[in-house]
Formats: sequence, C-alpha cells, structure tokens
Amino acid sequence: MYRTLLNLLLIISCMPFALCHPARVVSTTENLPEIHDLSQLPALQKAVYVSPTGEKQVLSFEPSTETDLEEESVPEDGLSVPPSGAAGSGAATNKPCDASGCPDNCRFDGKRRVEAKTTISQGSLKTYASVKSFLTRFADHHPDEDMPAIINGADGRVPLEDFNAEIKKAWLFCYAKESDEDYHLVIGNLADKNDPNNRFMIVEVSGLPAPAADAHNTLETVQNDFTILKATPNTCSSGYIWFGDGNQPIKISVKGSVYWDTEHWHKNLNKIGAHGPESLKDQLTTVWEIHPITKLKKL
Repeated sequence: MYRTLLNLLLIISCMPFALCHPARVVSTTENLPEIHDLSQLPALQKAVYVSPTGEKQVLSFEPSTETDLEEESVPEDGLSVPPSGAAGSGAATNKPCDASGCPDNCRFDGKRRVEAKTTISQGSLKTYASVKSFLTRFADHHPDEDMPAIINGADGRVPLEDFNAEIKKAWLFCYAKESDEDYHLVIGNLADKNDPNNRFMIVEVSGLPAPAADAHNTLETVQNDFTILKATPNTCSSGYIWFGDGNQPIKISVKGSVYWDTEHWHKNLNKIGAHGPESLKDQLTTVWEIHPITKLKKL
C-alpha cells in the first residue's frame, strides 16, 4: 500500500507543467470602484483613482487622529484642538492646486515656528543612505525629550537643526495635507511596511512663504514636483492617503532642512502626541523631520 501511494505521488509530480492549474492571480484593482474625484475616497476607503491623464493608482484612506497645534489658543495639554486637515476653517482654504502651479491657497498659514518651516537652512549638507541611516546617525543621538529645552520657544532654527539632510533612497507610503497647507509624507527605509526592520519618519512639503521670500521659488517647485509624483490633486483630505494598502510605496530621494516638530510633542507628558497615521503610531518614534523639503525625486 505504501509503495502504491509513493508511485502515485511520483507520477503526479512528473506530470507536464502545462497540465497544472496555477493559483489565479487577482489584480490589485479587481472589484475596486474607479474615482476621478479624490474627495470620494474617504467614503469608499479604497478605490482606483484615475487621474486627468488617465493614470490609475490604487489608493486607500485612513482618517486622521492628529492634533493641529497651529492655533494661537493652544490648550495647556496641547491635545484638545481640531485634527490636522479636519473639516472646518482649514478645509475651506485647502483647495486643489491647479496645473499652472500653486495658487494662494497653498500659502503657509500656520502660526508656530513660521521662520523655521518656510526658510531653508544655510548650514551644511549631510548625506544619508536611508531613513534608518538618518535616524540612527542623527535623531537617535538627540532624544525628543531633550528638545523642548533646546528649542526654548525659538521661531527660527536652533543650531542643532541648522543643517540640510539628503536621504538617498526612501519609500513613500502615504501623505496627508495639513490645515497649515503643509503636506506630511510618511517615508520608510524598506518597501515592506510590516518588516520589523523598517523605520519611519515624516518629511514635509511646506506651504509657501510670501512670493518675495528667498525660499519661495524652491518650495513652489517642490509643491509642483510632489503633485506630479503622487498623481493626485493637492486636496485637503482630513486623513492619510496610502498608496495601495501601504503595499505599493513610491521609491524616492528627498533633501531638505532638518526640523524638530514642536507641534506634535506633548509637553506635559513629555512624549510624542498623535503624530502621523494611527496605524503607524508605534513605528513613528520621533518628531525629527526634514522640513521644508527642498528637493523631491522619484527613483
């Protein structure tokens, strides 16, 4: 009996490959609705966005739980104001940028550390191979809990922040437009979001300073480059837009000025507040950023 079963298995294993029936590969777009207006995405949660040029991209939506500390009347705990990008006064000004470039509604309208967010450091340029390289070589050596005393209410960059960083290769997983007209971009050093060795950080496409500002033209170019890269309109979304389910990140390089984000540090609890998408809250371990981005390129 044993020999008969063994022979049968050998016969089956030797059958020509053409007779086999491989598992059906399901398209990532199968059974997903197609949308031409990105404002439909939050209700659908996941859809195929069709750009005006016909390019198709699977996108999914994650509501924001972030707090926007750009208001002048920030509560003492710093966590009781409306979410970034939430419907309301911010949403009224976050309209799409048109094809000719960023109009006035892409102007930065936040109130905290305006100089640091809308100017480019004149310091040196340091190059890092990956997100992990930047975090391990710099951010990990300057813990978040030490930074409030170092920033000490400064509007411009403090010496520790006053340099530029270039990350040669990173993976862009998702983005959100904030109510101050900045974009939060979540990047990692590996393409697999679930890899335990992946490390994440936020880099920001800044809202624009006044047209006469030194950084205006550079930051406007980045705004427009980002529009092309993501192939979706510059719209306020009240949440994070993921490429695929986070399984279709875009490989990029990014360069800009280093910044420590005071808005997402809970000063009373001395820890990071809501920062980035909720689904990555345990992986976004610092509020060190590149902000503003001065160059963004798809690899």
